[in-house]
Amino acid sequence: MDTTPSLILIKKGNQGFIPISAGVTTLEEIEVRLYRGIKFLDGETTPQNWSLYDFQKGQGYDTKVPLEGR
Repeated sequence: MDTTPSLILIKKGNQGFIPISAGVTTLEEIEVRLYRGIKFLDGETTPQNWSLYDFQKGQGYDTKVPLEGR
């Protein structure tokens, strides 16, 4: 095999990009990666909070909350 199907997310006016998939992947995985990638490119999330779901914000998994606030 010489090539692999790939999907990347880019944003106009931004030099960054997010690889979404390489090869075969599920629609659910693509949706999650696109959602997180868009939030990252828009500055709404950081690499430290990449895997954090909205309902987990402010709780134990949120790295932005100080330890004494958990």
